Amino acid sequence: MSCQGIATSFAKKAPNIDHD
Repeated sequence: MSCQGIATSFAKKAPNIDHD
């Protein structure tokens, strides 16, 4: 699993810190 994949998964779990 790549770093980007982990970041994406984390972003889905913590949308509060999402930098959309």
